[in-house]
Amino acid sequence: MMEQLRIDELKTFIISLIDSGVTQTEIGKRLGYSRSQVSKFIDGGKVSDEFLAAVEKLKEEHPEHKEVTEAKKSVEDLDFILTKDAKNILGVCKATESINGFSVILGNAGTGKTETVKQFVKSSSNVVYIRCNCLMATRDILKAIGRACGTVLQANSKSEMFEELIEYLIHNPKILIFDEIDQIMPVKNIKRLRPSETFTISSRNMATH
Repeated sequence: MMEQLRIDELKTFIISLIDSGVTQTEIGKRLGYSRSQVSKFIDGGKVSDEFLAAVEKLKEEHPEHKEVTEAKKSVEDLDFILTKDAKNILGVCKATESINGFSVILGNAGTGKTETVKQFVKSSSNVVYIRCNCLMATRDILKAIGRACGTVLQANSKSEMFEELIEYLIHNPKILIFDEIDQIMPVKNIKRLRPSETFTISSRNMATH
């Protein structure tokens, strides 16, 4: 448990650097590792103790981000509040699960989308969570899905990786939740996929289409 808390805290620190404009490539250089290793860490992949130690050292060199990390940690420690929007988001997730469908949840930052879907993830061992970022290429996305599902893809080409992942999911069905998917796909393209349900949260009201 303590080790996971350590990892989560270091991951939050790395994400805060990215949010401030530092690229994963630059972070990798400062750590002495590749960009792909940084991306793997963010996506929940297993990394070495040496990598974690390098992140801790980098964190000590950036005290300005320590406050951000601690603030986020404090917020995460708060009890989850089941607001009206949260109830509706959970309803969309459960409805999508029941029909094996595909839904989209849209809303501005800070409206509680991520924390609510994380609550849904906790409620079922059949649900996996993938956090997207703008630097993810097709290969990165496929690997992230595989890791989230608990498998390591062995194929080399993207098409073979895709086929391997599909084969795995056929025998081990999972509900996939992609957070920040607009980082890898424009919202207009997401809507063209004809989701079974689109849920939009605004600052004033909520609408389901």
